Amino acid sequence: MAEEKGAGSQIVPAAAPIMVQSENSSFNIGMVLDEKNYDLWAPLIQIHIAGRKKMGYLRGSIKAPNEDDPKYDDWFSEDQKIKSWLLSSMKPEIMKRYIRLSTSKEIWDSLKTAYFDENDEARIYSLNQKASRLRQNGRPLATYFGELTEIFQELDHFNKVSMECENDIKVFQKSTERQRVYVFLGGLDDGFDQVRGEVLRKDPPLGLQASYAYVRREADRKEAMKTEVDKSEPAAMAAKARGSPYGPNREGSQNRPGQTRTSQPSRDRPQGKCPHCGMPGHSKSRCFELIGYPENWDRTRDPRCNKSRASVAETKNDSDQIADKASAMIAAAGSDGKALSTSTSVMNNTWIIDSGATEHMTCDSRQVPSLKTSTQTEVNVANGNVVPVIGEGTVSLSKTMKLDTVLVVPSLNYNLLSVAQITLALQCLVIFWPYFCVFKDIRTRKTIGYGIRRGKLYYLELTTSSSSLLTQALSVDDSHGDTNKVSDIWMWHRRLGHASFSYLHKLFPSLFVKTDVSQFKCDVCEMAKSHRTSFPPSSNKSIIPFMIVHSDVWGPSKIPTLGGAHWFVTFIDDCTRMTWVILLKSKSEVSSAFQRFHKMVAVQYNRNIQVLRSDNGGEYVNMELRSFLELHGIVHQTTCPYTPQQNGVAERKNRHLLEMVRASLIEAHLPLHYWGEANVRSLSY
Repeated sequence: MAEEKGAGSQIVPAAAPIMVQSENSSFNIGMVLDEKNYDLWAPLIQIHIAGRKKMGYLRGSIKAPNEDDPKYDDWFSEDQKIKSWLLSSMKPEIMKRYIRLSTSKEIWDSLKTAYFDENDEARIYSLNQKASRLRQNGRPLATYFGELTEIFQELDHFNKVSMECENDIKVFQKSTERQRVYVFLGGLDDGFDQVRGEVLRKDPPLGLQASYAYVRREADRKEAMKTEVDKSEPAAMAAKARGSPYGPNREGSQNRPGQTRTSQPSRDRPQGKCPHCGMPGHSKSRCFELIGYPENWDRTRDPRCNKSRASVAETKNDSDQIADKASAMIAAAGSDGKALSTSTSVMNNTWIIDSGATEHMTCDSRQVPSLKTSTQTEVNVANGNVVPVIGEGTVSLSKTMKLDTVLVVPSLNYNLLSVAQITLALQCLVIFWPYFCVFKDIRTRKTIGYGIRRGKLYYLELTTSSSSLLTQALSVDDSHGDTNKVSDIWMWHRRLGHASFSYLHKLFPSLFVKTDVSQFKCDVCEMAKSHRTSFPPSSNKSIIPFMIVHSDVWGPSKIPTLGGAHWFVTFIDDCTRMTWVILLKSKSEVSSAFQRFHKMVAVQYNRNIQVLRSDNGGEYVNMELRSFLELHGIVHQTTCPYTPQQNGVAERKNRHLLEMVRASLIEAHLPLHYWGEANVRSLSY
């Protein structure tokens, strides 16, 4: 019975493998589809599915049999397996959109429609721009070339060129390859100038991969040379500490007291000449011209150490300073630049004001109370050399002048004060004159420092106090009074369109109790109100409001206002000097503007205009305005030809308005097309 039961029943063994589950568990392309990575996700999916010989389901070449066909279940099972592969490689929010589709081909086609546009010109343009602007910028060569290759491959994915002639295809591919070689070489750092020229001179021309291999060999050679130099630095420091300039027993070297000279074979001495100083017997890494001379070095033996490498003359203690620089470099090398401080006095307090320096730099680490590691490890100097930076810190020149992020560069001879950094950090102005320059606070206009020209350079004037700190560059005059009152004066000066300080003195006498008006100097006013010497004013003035009205038109402005106006006309009462400004889109609107002004005066002030004084412009001398003036009995007085001084009230008012407009726009950093609104606003005060 047991045998019959076993033979008659068909039971699948429990250990039978389920292939679908096994393949699904091993299907992992290493990424999931999101809204931005379809271009990378799709090729990976195709690689994995093609490796399982299932691409016919996605292409549609393996057709679905009829449902009553016995092969339909096998086809449906395989298609659902591929469908599960696709869905499992998507983010959940994307999977929800496609899970209801019946076949894997429908999912694949829908994804291609949603995420891929082979005619995406904006994407192609963006990739070409990115490739042309990509630069190495000190990064490893492999990183730079990898990014560039990725861009080129994506461009090939979009740019599918179809040609019938096989030779045309080869010519096109060679041309494209050559252009990409140019892009690759153009983005390399300046250190590859020589190898760049060698690649371009190759005949036949190298392809992209061959060019990269050629440049990579040069990069590996440079890296190997750099490693050798780095290994030789500790030996150079040790030689300096022993007191020998170029190694043991070099001719002219000095032994410390109590030491005897020992003979060393000639093979221990470096061969050739130093590329820096030109002297034989040592390498550049051991040259005392760079790392400094030892304290017991006999300067009578080698006068080169007494020569000044600076472009200007300055009296200082060479031996002490050079030894200080060398000790700073040794301390930085021994502690990885984490901290470096000293209690000795400041050796070099000469600061050169440099408008071309991007950072503050000092050659003496003892000026920095607490030296820390700098993110910038080297700087380029004017002669093209690259010099190391051992750290950075803060230097206080005075209570009002504090320099942050000062780089310590031992190879320099003088301290460099960056104009770009100090103006941003201290919010100050630097004004250069032929023989001196001054630093002024932007808000208070106080002079916080000055420099003197010596030779062809400007030096910051500083004195050294007994506490070895740099004191204030220029004593600040305390006659400006209370700081809050000074701030209020500047606030009202700007708010009233940069009105004169003498006028503010009359408006707000309480603000000027302890303040001298002559101490206030506004650079914006100097730029906005510069003009030719004015003509003598006239003493004739009407005693009745609106008896005489002065008028003039200004324009055209190259930049229109927000409302499209290019002109404005002014109407000024001779008695009260009250002014009205009307913006115009064309000069022909002057007649209608005056008619509206005339009606406003009659209604609001119950006055009649008796005289209109203007120039002989066509906007005033025309039939329309003449008829209106005759109808209302208004006398029209015009100036003599080429004599605008006779209409001086209106001309001077135009200049005053433009000065206020320019000052307001400069102060507020507004674009010029706001000049109309600024003009109308200026009359509200």
